[in-house]
Amino acid sequence: GPAQEDGASAGGDVKREGLVFYDLGHGTGKAVVCTALLHGHGRTLRACRGIELLQPLVAASYEALAEYRQVIEGARHLYGEDDTRCEVSLVAGDILAGASGEGEGAGEGAGEGAGEDEGDREAGVEGGDEGEEVDGAPIWAVEGDIVFANSTCFTADLMQKIAKKCAHMKPGAQIITLTRSVVNSEWVDEDWLGGW
Repeated sequence: GPAQEDGASAGGDVKREGLVFYDLGHGTGKAVVCTALLHGHGRTLRACRGIELLQPLVAASYEALAEYRQVIEGARHLYGEDDTRCEVSLVAGDILAGASGEGEGAGEGAGEGAGEDEGDREAGVEGGDEGEEVDGAPIWAVEGDIVFANSTCFTADLMQKIAKKCAHMKPGAQIITLTRSVVNSEWVDEDWLGGW
C-alpha cells in the first residue's frame, strides 16, 4: 500500500506550512533524520526528504528512519504530536530524476527496504512521488527550499548536471554542498569569480 508519513499530511488532507529540506544522495539518511529531529517538530519544516541511488545505503537509511520513529514516539514531550512534526521520507532513486520507481527500495513506509511493491515506493509528495518531474525538473528542484548534498563523492559531471537542475529552483531556495561547488553561469556574476 502507499507509504505512511510522519506529520500532519499523512492522511493527505492537511497541507502543512513550512520549508522543505532535501538531501541529494542521502546515504544512510543521517542528515534527513537529524534535520527532522532538530527542526521538524515546530513549524519551520513541513518535510525532510532524501533520495539515494545505492541500494546498500538505502537499506541502511530505512534502519535510521525506524530509529527516528522510535525516538520521537518515546519523546512526544519534546517532539510533539504527529500534527506538529514534519513528514520524513527516504527513497531510492536518481537525484537527477528523483526516485526512479525501478529496482528495489521504497519510500519511508517500507522501512524494510528491498522487495516492497510499487505502491510502497510512493513517497507521498503532493503531485506525485519523488520520481516525478515537473516541467523537466526533478521534484527536489521545484519543491525544495533547502537542498543539501554531501558532494564529496560526486563527479564534476554530476555537479554540472545538478547545477543545470538548480536553475528550476524557486526564488530564495538554497543549495548547500560539501567539498564541491554548484556553479551555474546563469546565476553567478563572472566578475565576482575573479576573487577579492
